[in-house]
Amino acid sequence: MGYAELLGRLLTVVNGREATTYRSPTRTGACLYFADEAPSCLHGHVFAGLGHDEESLAMDNGETAATAYAALGYELTPRAETLATVTQESQDDGVAWGRCVQSGMASALLHEDSEADRRVGDLTVIATIEHLGRRYGPQTRTGPEAPLSAPPSLSVDCEPASLLGQAFRLWGITPEQVRRTDDARAVDALTALGWQLSARAWSLIVSAQEAEHAGHPWDEIAHLVATLNVEIEPVTEVDR
Repeated sequence: MGYAELLGRLLTVVNGREATTYRSPTRTGACLYFADEAPSCLHGHVFAGLGHDEESLAMDNGETAATAYAALGYELTPRAETLATVTQESQDDGVAWGRCVQSGMASALLHEDSEADRRVGDLTVIATIEHLGRRYGPQTRTGPEAPLSAPPSLSVDCEPASLLGQAFRLWGITPEQVRRTDDARAVDALTALGWQLSARAWSLIVSAQEAEHAGHPWDEIAHLVATLNVEIEPVTEVDR
């Protein structure tokens, strides 16, 4: 499992629960992924979203995140493993889940990425855009309320300049990398940078950028991509 996929799965759990802190159900304070047949900690909720339960982990229920992912058959890239490790350690220190993910991203992006880190499915697109809609608040827009005369730039002066430009930054794509592609369409820029998009992710990114172009607020775009009826069956594990 690569960085972008794991980030999407973590954000899916954290969105709307940014202030949640973990309380261990054990007397020793040990982290458990599942307790009383329900997901317990941050990564326990990720595992549940992947279709696993307490029985799946068996004796690995209290092991480190990297060990637990491996036990379930997920080989993490170095960047993804750092994201998993830092979010878990921050959570165990009583840090709110939203800040855990922020710390995990900052540490993970210090590592060089690999091909697996550059795989994006619909879940990552949906969760990232919802995260940004929540982070920047209602009615945040890329441009004026009227439709823009051209698709919004992904970056300007080496800074993200749009909703998808901000999403690129979270995925580990710098504005300088985007500028070198000279592509206004987000999907074209991603392709030029060697990213692999599922068909569903491609459709959602195109729709999100079109909504930006039309002047819609980011929180409305988040709702759009979360509820859009994409008539393409999920064919890769990176889709929800």
